Amino acid sequence: MILRIRGPRTFCAGIARGPRGALAAILLLAAAAALPGCGYSSRGLYPAGVQTIALPLFDNQTYERGLESDLGEALVKQVVTRTPYRVADGSVAQSTLTGTIRRAARRSLALTRTGGVPEEVEYAITVDFTWADASGRRVFSEAVGLQQVGTHAPAPGLGEPEAVAVQNAIERLAADIVDLMRSDW
Repeated sequence: MILRIRGPRTFCAGIARGPRGALAAILLLAAAAALPGCGYSSRGLYPAGVQTIALPLFDNQTYERGLESDLGEALVKQVVTRTPYRVADGSVAQSTLTGTIRRAARRSLALTRTGGVPEEVEYAITVDFTWADASGRRVFSEAVGLQQVGTHAPAPGLGEPEAVAVQNAIERLAADIVDLMRSDW
């Protein structure tokens, strides 16, 4: 039984006639498969062969005490919940995430008309980090000047404490760092 298709000939139908056409169709398909397409990749989001990560406290170069502990705790939570890695001691971990807290700064966003008392304050934290294999020779991800902010309303008696803004900035930084640990698309 012969199947006949009526209507306009398609590009592939015209190529696939005879041995030369079959060879041309195979070469066309091979060329199309070799082209990168639309940003998709067959590799994973994370480096192969890495199952553990050490998270030592970041170096704190600011006068704000405790930022390194709070950021370390937030990083552990983010890594455990959002990545395939187990947090391990530095002596046995296959990779290490190190960093420095470079800056912590407050800035008034809005002042009251009477008296100039801050109604909303921004708290910004800036860090640098590097995620590398245990030997430090292969860097998986790094950033310089990564910054996040948190805000609070310090109205006397009713307002939020500055700790709210600090915690928001720290949680956002930890989430950003974990986002940057994923491979680029």
